[in-house]
Amino acid sequence: MMMSLFLCKLYEDSILVLESTLGEDHLSVSKTMTQIGSVYFELSNYDQAMAILREAERWQLTSMGENNRDICETQALIGRVLSATGKYEEALRQLRSVAERQRKLFSSKHPTIADTLTYLGDCYLEQGDATKARAEYVLSYNMRKSFFSVDMVHIAMSMVDIIRARTGQPDRALAIYKNAGEVYKEYLSDDHVEIGRLYTYEGDSYAELLNFPVAIERYEKAKQIFHKAFGESTIESALVAVATGKVLLRKCDYESAKDSFTFALNIYEQILPEGHQKITSTLANLDRVEQEELLCV
Repeated sequence: MMMSLFLCKLYEDSILVLESTLGEDHLSVSKTMTQIGSVYFELSNYDQAMAILREAERWQLTSMGENNRDICETQALIGRVLSATGKYEEALRQLRSVAERQRKLFSSKHPTIADTLTYLGDCYLEQGDATKARAEYVLSYNMRKSFFSVDMVHIAMSMVDIIRARTGQPDRALAIYKNAGEVYKEYLSDDHVEIGRLYTYEGDSYAELLNFPVAIERYEKAKQIFHKAFGESTIESALVAVATGKVLLRKCDYESAKDSFTFALNIYEQILPEGHQKITSTLANLDRVEQEELLCV
């Protein structure tokens, strides 16, 4: 977390220097603001991320108009924030608009579009629509594969996204996660957040196979990476806590399951709007723990 906050401070200092030397309406200023917004998004500080991205968007629209690579990048990140906060229809409209303009600015298979398509896939998957999510992930994978044949990390990430959107294939998923893990460990640091996310996905597959000890072990590894990178109060940590709680509930470890769900709920209530589906589903999990605990008395 300290590194992420340090990056924000570094970018903010850069903005002051750029504004004093180039002027506050210079393109470099708004591009740096977009980078700060991206860091705040990773820290699950969605209000701050949206505020600074909107400011960057305003400057870019004024100086360049909407048909520009930089404004598309900023607006795609705004789409991610909208999706993360449960504004799915608005997020889909935003991301589709960005993708369409990117296709006009570049070729229809340009890799710049791949990130936007991945965000679209994430938005669909967040809503439980795995079929539409998988279609976007496949398009993204094909673009990355064509243009980034030596960029093994992005190709591995796309493969992971595709299998995440295929339910009921835990063995197949674990095989792909293993291959992706080998790529990540070759090119990324041991505590990189993508490795933490991979541990989470592996834990989900092991849980589906009823191998609860290994599932919990994977979740614990993910938890440690996310805590080091972001601190505790982020979406990543909450997602791991929910996944852990579900496994503990299946093991009939009600107190530990309740602790995990409560931990996640406290994070969600801090950073997500009231009524978000993650809040309601976590409350439902807590109710289920209490009901099953009563049945065992």
